[in-house]
Amino acid sequence: MLNLPQVDDGSATRAQIVKRFAASGVLQPVGPAVLAAEVSDMLNRDIPYFWFECGDTAIHHASGRIKHDGLSRRIIERAVDTFRGLNQQDLERQIAILSEFVDAPMGA
Repeated sequence: MLNLPQVDDGSATRAQIVKRFAASGVLQPVGPAVLAAEVSDMLNRDIPYFWFECGDTAIHHASGRIKHDGLSRRIIERAVDTFRGLNQQDLERQIAILSEFVDAPMGA
């Protein structure tokens, strides 16, 4: 379990919650815009959801592009590096998984 700070006693505003998390330092890498979007989603009883576009380093959210340089490298570069780093056994396992997916009947 993460050692997260107490952020809401029932009376805190969104800005106060974000400020408490930011001051704690536990979420330093994400930055205030990402944190604010996540807290807003949770307070609205929604599941925080973020995504990355393959050729971009930005972090995207339903509210828009919230962090222009959220990643040090593009997702596609990271994926290619990961793929190139697979050993023969891992490569064969990935090919088997993909083959099963391609050969699976639709709706199964």
